[in-house]
Amino acid sequence: MAPRTPLLAPLLLLALPSATAAASGSPAADPATHAITADTAEPEAIDTPAHALEIRTAPRPASEPAIGADVRPQQLGAKILFVNFEGGEMNACGNNNPQDNCSYIFNGTVLPFSGDAAIRASIIQVVRKRVADFGITITDTRPGSGDYDMEMVGNWQGSNPDFAGIAPAGDCWDNNGGETSFTLEVSTSPDAIAEIMLQELAHTWGLDHVDEQQDLLFPTTQGSNKTFRDECYQVVGNTELDPTSGNCDHHVQACGSYSQQNSYAELLLIFGESIPDTTAPNIGILEPGDGDVIEGEEFNLRIGLQDDQTPAVINTTITIESDSLPEPFVDDAAYASPSELTLPIQGLPDGEYTITLEATDESDNPAMSDSVSFTIQGSGAVDEGTASSADSTDEGGSDGEGTVADGDDDDGDDDDGDEGSGTDAGLDGGTGGSDRGCACAHGTPGRAGPLGLAMLAVIGMLRRRRRAPS
Repeated sequence: MAPRTPLLAPLLLLALPSATAAASGSPAADPATHAITADTAEPEAIDTPAHALEIRTAPRPASEPAIGADVRPQQLGAKILFVNFEGGEMNACGNNNPQDNCSYIFNGTVLPFSGDAAIRASIIQVVRKRVADFGITITDTRPGSGDYDMEMVGNWQGSNPDFAGIAPAGDCWDNNGGETSFTLEVSTSPDAIAEIMLQELAHTWGLDHVDEQQDLLFPTTQGSNKTFRDECYQVVGNTELDPTSGNCDHHVQACGSYSQQNSYAELLLIFGESIPDTTAPNIGILEPGDGDVIEGEEFNLRIGLQDDQTPAVINTTITIESDSLPEPFVDDAAYASPSELTLPIQGLPDGEYTITLEATDESDNPAMSDSVSFTIQGSGAVDEGTASSADSTDEGGSDGEGTVADGDDDDGDDDDGDEGSGTDAGLDGGTGGSDRGCACAHGTPGRAGPLGLAMLAVIGMLRRRRRAPS
C-alpha cells in the first residue's frame, strides 16, 4: 500500500507555546497571529500577597473639575472604551483628554503591547465578559469622534514603575467623560491584564478601592478571577486597607453610605444595562473560487472574518465534503477578527468537492455561511479513503498520518487539559469559574483538530454564493 498522504498540511505548524509563553505575548513562528488559546489556570506571582503590585490612582490637578458632581452627564449605554495596544506619545496638555493623547500622569512614550492579535483578543474578551451587564462598548480601534475613554496598555519607555497601573482619581458619575489611564505589561495573563485595566477605568468612572480581594476594586493585584461584585464593601484608602470614605453619591444610592461601595450596582447606575449584540459576523471563502478546476493535489484555502465588534473572537467550522472521501472532514477553531486566514491543503484525490464555512461571534450570532464547489484533477493522491478515515481518528497526528500536523494538542483530546486549566475556559468563560480568555481551537471528538492557519491583514471581503445556516 502506498503511504498515506496527510489531508491537510498547515502552512504554519501551530505548536502552541507553553501556557506562559502564549500568555506573555511571545509571538509564534509568524507574529501575525495564531489560533486563540487558553490561558494557564496557575496563579502568577502578582496574584499572591508577597508579590502583589499596587494599582494606583493619581491626584487630579487643581484645574480639573471637582469630582463630587452628582450628575450623570451622558446617555445611559453610551460609554465607549478604546483599548490602545499600539502605544503612543503622551502629551502634557494640562488635561486628560484621550483624543489628543493627553495625560497629567505620564508624559512620554508608551511602548506597544508585545502580545500578538490572539492575545489582544483574549484580553478584550475578558474585559467584555466582566462588563457584559453594563452599557459599555469596548474596541481596539480609536473612535473618529465623540467621547471615549482610552486605556493605554504597554510599558513606559525609560521608566520602570513599581505599580501595575494608574488612573486619575475617582470621577463621580463619570462626570468628566473620556479620560486616559494606564495598564503596564506586568503580567503574562490576559485575565490579569484585563483586571488591572478594569480597575483603572473604574476609577475614572467614580469607583474607589474596597477591602474585598475578589472585587475588581481591591487595591493590589492579589487574587484572580475578580469581578465587579454585587455587594457593599468598605471603601479603603490604601493597600493597608485602612477604612475611609468616598466622595460620590452613587455610593449612597447603592449602599446607603459614602464609606461603602457596590461596584456592580454603581456601574449599573452610571451606565445602565448592556445593549445586546445582535449583529452577525461577516465571513467569506476567498479562495478557491466557486467552479474552479484545480490541477494537482495542493491549493490554498483562504477565508475572511469580520464583525461589528473589533477585535472579536469568531468561532469557525470548516467542512470539506466529497464522494471521494469516506466521510466529511470537519474542523472547529476560533480566531481573532478582522482577519484573513490562509490554509494550504494537499492530498485530496481527484473528484468534486464542496467546502463550507460557518461561524458565530462571541454573542453566538450566526453568520450567513459560505460554500464553494470545485474540482480536483491530476492529483496523484491515493484514492483509497484511508487518508481521511485515519485522519479523523488520529490522536493529534503525532505519527505523521493525521489530518493536521497539529501542535495544538499534545494528547489528541480537547486542548483544555494540555493547557493545564482543568476547565473549558471557552468563549463564555467556561463552567469551572475560570475567566481567563479564550480556550479556542480545542478539538471535537470524532473531528479533526484545529487547522494550521496563518492570520494576515484583511484586504477586503469577496462575497460569494450564500446559504442560510441550517
